[in-house]
Amino acid sequence: LLATPSALEGPKADFPARDLMSLWNGHIQSSTGQQALQYEGQAFDYGWLEAESNRLAHHLKRQGVAADSPVGLCFDRSPEFVVGVLAVLKAGGAFVPLDPKWPADRQAFVLQDCGAGWLLGHEAVPGFEGALIGFSTEADWRSESAEPLDTLIEPAQAAYLIYTSGTSGIPKGVVVSHGAIANYVQGLLQTIEPSPKATMAMVSTVAADLGHTTLFGALCSGRTLHLLSADRVMDADAFASYMAEHQVDILKIVPTHLSALLQATDSARVLPREALILGGEALPAALLRQVRELTPGCRVFNHYGPSESTVGVLTTEPGDEQD
Repeated sequence: LLATPSALEGPKADFPARDLMSLWNGHIQSSTGQQALQYEGQAFDYGWLEAESNRLAHHLKRQGVAADSPVGLCFDRSPEFVVGVLAVLKAGGAFVPLDPKWPADRQAFVLQDCGAGWLLGHEAVPGFEGALIGFSTEADWRSESAEPLDTLIEPAQAAYLIYTSGTSGIPKGVVVSHGAIANYVQGLLQTIEPSPKATMAMVSTVAADLGHTTLFGALCSGRTLHLLSADRVMDADAFASYMAEHQVDILKIVPTHLSALLQATDSARVLPREALILGGEALPAALLRQVRELTPGCRVFNHYGPSESTVGVLTTEPGDEQD
């Protein structure tokens, strides 16, 4: 006899926004004066982020970026990274994030494999023959109009490409559509139910989609996104101090990374005030118990799904009976 495949029926929902830019445009007028980003002592509001990304998006369109055009981004977590992401999306292209810490040959491979004709970054990648668009104060795009674009975005259009690690062979690019990531963001916010003013933190590499949970969860709902520097996310006490000082409400992180950060002198300060989203690996029961002992009021979500299924498709809030 053939075994019957197992299946899990999830809740059905019909979300209003069909693409990421519809989510952004839906709140930007009311969010203009509100804080969008916090990065190492610097605060940036939504008005600044809208204007900067519009200028760069106009420039990208003039350079030939159109629907589904792959555009490389080589930044760590930073305001420049966020401006680049939004600009590519506004121009209709698909952003392709590169980790600045990658070896040059991996960066070159990704750019060549996806056919990127443009790279947003501070320096050229050896072997890349496309256009490098920099972020200096004298960059050409800074003189472009800050007015919104009228780019038509279709749900099936590519929003971004994420490359696999390549540990089992040649890295492969995973294309995620606007419709898929827009549905993910709306489903996430519906499931997590963050408070109206909840802030979110991004601590994972830009080259993976783990951080999209808070990157787009915050930016597409008018909330503040904390971009923690590479040095801070690897220093338990520095991380704990930041989380406590800025009273971050929602954090998405890999369980092993969280376990390392909980070695901080005052481990409770590592955890967010409202919700902790764990993904990318199995969640150990011991870690769950430790979190609940440290911050009983913080909700914990076990969130999983490979890049091919758009960040995460399975989410559960483990009960007290979990062991």
